[in-house]
Amino acid sequence: CRALAEVQKGRPIDYIVSSVDFYDCTFTVNESVLIPRPETELMLDMAIKQVKQQHPLLQPGVTADEPVGAKFVAWDVCCG
Repeated sequence: CRALAEVQKGRPIDYIVSSVDFYDCTFTVNESVLIPRPETELMLDMAIKQVKQQHPLLQPGVTADEPVGAKFVAWDVCCG
């Protein structure tokens, strides 16, 4: 099986299936995109909680784009 051979070579499964689940969303990925790590979801939860505490009037849809390795974080802060 080609997929098994790719995994054995060390290629991430997310690249093989061309998708990754992150923060209740599914994103299409390829080698041009960094795959988010599971702990990034925990970091995002903490960041959203802190932003909501410090800015209680902030409404969903306000974009906060920090310099991160992938745009998943900005997407979820905006839409989460």
